[in-house]
Amino acid sequence: MFHKGKKLRRKDVYNALSHCPICLSEEKRTCIAVIQNEPKIEMLLCDECKGISASLMPQKKIIERYYKDYYKNNDLGVTFHNTDRFAKHILERIRINPQNDKISILDFGGGNGDLAKDMARRLIDENSKLAINITLVDYDPRIDDDNLPTNIKFEIKREIREVYKKYDIVLASAVLEHIPKLNDVIKKLFTLIAENGFFYTRTPHMVPFKKIFKGLDLTYPAHVHDLGASFWNRFGQTFGLKTKVIISQPAIVETELKKAFVPTLSASILKFPAYLELGLSKKRKDLLWDYYGGWEVILKKIGK
Repeated sequence: MFHKGKKLRRKDVYNALSHCPICLSEEKRTCIAVIQNEPKIEMLLCDECKGISASLMPQKKIIERYYKDYYKNNDLGVTFHNTDRFAKHILERIRINPQNDKISILDFGGGNGDLAKDMARRLIDENSKLAINITLVDYDPRIDDDNLPTNIKFEIKREIREVYKKYDIVLASAVLEHIPKLNDVIKKLFTLIAENGFFYTRTPHMVPFKKIFKGLDLTYPAHVHDLGASFWNRFGQTFGLKTKVIISQPAIVETELKKAFVPTLSASILKFPAYLELGLSKKRKDLLWDYYGGWEVILKKIGK
């Protein structure tokens, strides 16, 4: 399930130049790449948070129309081959201490909920006494729960503002880059993480490739932010959050060799220099190698 860019008109966008839509800094941002002309839409780097965002954001009605057409033409709900592999990847890196044999998962932008479901199945395989509650938040949720164990329960919401409970695990995989007013959503998500709970996210970092390949599709207006290592390695500091970094590294490769040999091999090769840098210095916030394509983090929330 992959997005394609679309040229927008002046009436389709609004000006987002006054402040960074991620950290709200009002300092002038630097143009890193140009998405389109007439109107000119640039990708701007914020020196405060190191996030990159579009200078003009799509109007709400444009986003709604875009995703209505997009979901209509796609049956899948996640951007990943084999979500069980993805679930294993995350769970190998976190340890949940369930309260009264209950675990709660919030899957924000989770499409059909496959990642959360596969995580729940794996957790129950380890402890059959667990009761797992999943809240899925998505524009067009499509849940097939016919084959789920009875101790996995689903709740569906269409907007994050409708959610108020605390969760042991909050997932935001390949979704934050879609949200124009990202500051509000980030703050909301972190209020929903229980003490000692975990936050997982992965986001694209494709602007460096755009500098080399001018015709590269950054999939605007689907993707309006580009968030790599420099952003995520400053995340707790930027938002004043008490977190422990579990992992901060190039994102897991979405595809598999047996299904997509060339893309999988190419992605793995591009990520390797970044892994090498991290091995030499885990404290480095900015990488010399900027061509890893996407970043992922797992953060543990410390304190209330």
